[in-house]
Formats: sequence, structure tokens, C-alpha cells
Amino acid sequence: MNAAATLFGGGLGAECFENIFAGKNALQLALDRTAAFPDVKKICLFVDTQVSLPPGLACAAPLEIVRRDSWDNAALFEGLASCFAGFDYGYYAWADAPFLNVPLAAALSRRHLAYPAEYSYADGFAYGFAPELLSPPTPAVLRKLLDRNADLAQTRVSRDSVFLVLQKDINAFEIETETATIDHRPWRLSLTADTRRNLLLCSRFFDEGVLAACDALLFTDRIIREKPALLRTLPAFFPVQVTGACPQGPAANAACTICPYAAVSANRGGGGRPPEEMSVESWSALLDRITSFVGDAVLDISLWGEPLLHARRGELIAEALARPGVSLIVETSRMDWDEAELAAYAKAAQAAAPRLSQAVPAPLSWIVSADAPTAENPEPVSLFQRYFPADSYHQIVRKRGNEDAVEAFYRYWKGRGANVIVQKYDRFAGALPDLSTADLSPIRRHPCWHILRDMPVLLDGRVPFCREHIETLKEGGSRGAEGAEYTAGNVFDEPLDGIWSRMDAVYREHCAGVYAGICGACDEWYTYNF
Repeated sequence: MNAAATLFGGGLGAECFENIFAGKNALQLALDRTAAFPDVKKICLFVDTQVSLPPGLACAAPLEIVRRDSWDNAALFEGLASCFAGFDYGYYAWADAPFLNVPLAAALSRRHLAYPAEYSYADGFAYGFAPELLSPPTPAVLRKLLDRNADLAQTRVSRDSVFLVLQKDINAFEIETETATIDHRPWRLSLTADTRRNLLLCSRFFDEGVLAACDALLFTDRIIREKPALLRTLPAFFPVQVTGACPQGPAANAACTICPYAAVSANRGGGGRPPEEMSVESWSALLDRITSFVGDAVLDISLWGEPLLHARRGELIAEALARPGVSLIVETSRMDWDEAELAAYAKAAQAAAPRLSQAVPAPLSWIVSADAPTAENPEPVSLFQRYFPADSYHQIVRKRGNEDAVEAFYRYWKGRGANVIVQKYDRFAGALPDLSTADLSPIRRHPCWHILRDMPVLLDGRVPFCREHIETLKEGGSRGAEGAEYTAGNVFDEPLDGIWSRMDAVYREHCAGVYAGICGACDEWYTYNF
């Protein structure tokens, strides 16, 4: 048997070329591992025209470099068809995956050939361990499927491009699966050198000996169970408060049953004081600090307050769009939309450079909180479908007593082609009445996803250890009654890495099964943002 292999390297970043794996980089390790796959006689490396490959790149199999100015799905399948032509089958993986597993590839190869498959993949493994396998005619068939969907054909290649296209007519293909004995999907691990946080994770796994392990799956499971603190790398999600303004108003404390903000905030206005705002200059400085620290991140300017009551909201959005490392989300309950303003945001987002984030590749996304099946005038909400059809979401909170409303809301907006989010009710660790309709938490508690990946920022720059610490919204709310710290620092006064390191202590407590303070009463630990 003769096999070809393709490593996709479109959009490779500097992280892929850092020689941190005993003097080698992720691309070199990916080439080494792929060359050792069964039957491989040729490797094709797909890269962008403008990418400069590191000197001294070596490969034990004949290596062909295929360059294009840009790689969309159509170009990918055309390239795969050319690479696999004349071979018995082909492997496909990403070039920034240093832990591609040779025994796993061999198991996939045996299954793929024993049950003549057109597509084979591994299920339940950490991403980056397994290649995908295709029969030589399959890429051309998938390319024809794209003729029916021009938008998908012109979409840039993603990690799941092969399966996304294949599922358009999934029953037409013979598919085989190698299933993991231990399911690592709940941990959302990506063992790839595509971001700083993933590179740091790969470096830690390399130092632990994953590459040399006989059974990488069992070894990885041991790391997760015995050293879970290694999984906390760099923050990926920054919920940021940019204004103290609240549509409920200072006198409407009881008007909102799902949010404690109006009742406790010292910054929402009242007593003749205008609500406070984060200045555009401070916002710009924060964006620079975040991108300098983590490279790419998802920011949501809706931590507290209504962001679209900010007097210079357009400038806030423009500053974020100007930075490819930032994917911006705006969560709003505003209904008095001016179409020209939303159209201007859509035009600016379309003109923005491609985002670095894999989690949210859209420069600007919207979550519209409209907790009713229809508004008296649904047109303002429908504007988002017109200008942001793929990047806007209509959201309702599910709580006790509104099940019928949730169903009506879902049917109404789904029937109009909208994206819908049914959000879990948050009781803020007991600060609000428990109106949950069901206990959705896993049977066994694990360390909190938010402590693992989130860094919330209040409008004055303070960083609460957690969004659930609503005491931080009160006047002088940085310490508890007994002197316990509620905040880890201030983003305008000190480096972000120091603040993030200070937050690590809470995560290590969770790893040890200790859930102190509000953590013990919280039921948000299993919810996940980005």
C-alpha cells in the first residue's frame, strides 16, 4: 500500500516556528510524526505564499510545498485531490500539531483499509493526536458538493472543514471511526501551536513526556487527573464592563429578576450623578495590554450595564475592529435601534482584517437579549438578521415559570432563520432566588471553566476573581467583611500576567477539591464561554 499525506499550514503563526520542543518546532515535529505513519511515500505541505518556512526544515519522506495566496475550502479539496492522486489512500492533518500519534494513525489505517472507507476519523481524542483519512476520489467529490454552497466554498479552511462539507451529504459516504476508550472531548484540549495558550499547553505536555509515551491517550488522561493545574494556561475570554448605565434605572431595582446589577451597583447613576464610563483611551490601552499578553482573545463588553448606552460606543467598537487579535461580542437588550448605525457597524466589520481567534473568527458578534416571544415591534431585533445573519443571536433566559415563553421564543425566531440561545438561569451563588428549572450540572464536580479561562474587568480596571463576586460592584467592593480579597488587581495599574498568576490560587484550590467562599454555592462552574 502507498499513502500520501497532507499537512495543512494555511495561516501558520509564529507559535508554530518556536523551537521549544528540545530544539524543534511544532511544524518539524508534525513532519517527523507524519513521515512515520504507515505507508507514507509523500508529504504535501499546504502553506500561504507569503509564509517564510524556518531554515533547516527536514522530512524523512519526499516533501512537496504547495503555496497559495489564500486557502478556502474549495482550494483545500482541490489540493487534496491533487496530492492523493495515484495513491491508495491519504492522511490529512494540520501542520501545527506536534503530537500526531503514530499508533493511532496505524489503527485508523487498518480500519480504513479493512472496511473500504471513503473517510475515517478518530473520536474522543484530544484534538491534535489523530489525522483524518480519505480515499483518493473523496476530495474531488467533496469539491463538487461545494458547488451547491458558494459561501462554504469561499470560507477559509477550519479545523473541521472536511467533516463540515462531508455532512452535507453524509449518507453518501462510507465512514469509519476509531473511538477512544477514554473520552477527552469534555476538556476541549487543542494540542496545536496556533495560539500562545495552546503553545504553552503543548510545551507543558511535552515536558511531561507525552511525545515519548507508548500510549499517549492514557498518559494524557493521567496528566488531566493528576496535574489538572497544567491545563490553566492563558485567559481566552475577557468580559469587560464599559459603562455603569443600566436600562432598569436606579429606581427599578425590582424590575429585573435575572440580574443583581441594578440593586447593588454603585456606578449605575442616581442621586444626580451620571453613570460612570470607561474612556475610549482606557479601552484602547486595555486592548493593547490584552493582545500583548495573550495574542488573541474574545472580548464581551457586556459584563455589567448596557454597553450601547456608552456615549462613544462606536469608537469602542472601532478600536476593537482595528485589532486582529480581538473578536468582539456585544450583548444588548436595547430595542430602539437606528438602522443606519447598525449598517455602519456591519460595513466596518466586513472591512476588518481576519481575526486570529479560532473560537470566534467573526470580528463583531451580537447577542440580543429579548426575553419575549415577540416584541411589540420586532423590526429592531430583526435588523440583526439583516446585517449580521451569521453573527447575531437572540437570547432568552430559561427560569421557573417561563417554559411556555421559552418555547414560543425559540419557535418564533428559529422560524425566521435566527440563531437562538436559551441561557441557563444564574442565581449568582445565592444572591438571587433559585429560579432554576433543572439541575444541569455534571455528576462529578470539576474545576471551574471560568477560573480556567476568563478574566473579568470592571470599568475602573479592577479584576474580580470571578464575575459572580457581585460585592465588587458596591462602593469600595474589593474586600469582604473579614478582609478577604475579591479582586486580583487592576489592569490599568499592573501587568496582566501578574494578575492572572494571582488568580491561579483559586484554580489550584478547585483542583484540590476545595471550593471556598461563593464557589461552594455557585452553579456556574460547568458553563463555558470561549
